[in-house]
Amino acid sequence: MDEKDVRAVPWAEPVAAELGKDLDKGWTVESSSQYDRATLVGPHDVRLNVATAPEHHSPAQRDRVTVSWFVPHELRDFTRGKAEDHRMITLSASKPAFAAAKDIKRRLLPGLVEALEAIRLRKVARDEAAADRQAFLAELVTILDGTRLAHAVDRLEFGRYSDKLPNGEIRVMSGEVEVELRLTRDQTRAVAHLLAEIRARA
Repeated sequence: MDEKDVRAVPWAEPVAAELGKDLDKGWTVESSSQYDRATLVGPHDVRLNVATAPEHHSPAQRDRVTVSWFVPHELRDFTRGKAEDHRMITLSASKPAFAAAKDIKRRLLPGLVEALEAIRLRKVARDEAAADRQAFLAELVTILDGTRLAHAVDRLEFGRYSDKLPNGEIRVMSGEVEVELRLTRDQTRAVAHLLAEIRARA
């Protein structure tokens, strides 16, 4: 390989072939519109970014290839620290493909699939919790003839356009519910008795 003109895809393709030899599934290469960028795509949709130095860089810089992994954009809110956010190594562009693949497997891939799966499970759990909150809000809207608030997806209001009490707002959070009520004194007394009974049974 000419170290003065290292191209990402030609470098990545033999490395992908080497990576696929002793892993469960083969690796493929996605090219980019930029000659110095490519992506190695492996099992479980692991995507490794390959970057070679542009031609105007020094010969020493052009002999380095950066291989990196960044958590997919849609999963960024579910990482725990930099170790789950991104990983990066640099390799010699003149290193044989089998040796480059060996370095990637040793320095970049250990625990990556497991970490990615854990991140995805956190997203699934949050999505399920969000769906549960929305279903509960819909149930309360039906019971109270309420209205969802456009500016706050976790809130509803009821009785807003009526002078008749009670009226108020309800906010459904992950494990708790906040209720703001406007009541008459008699209604307050009735609610207080109800809350006392609920607390006694808790």
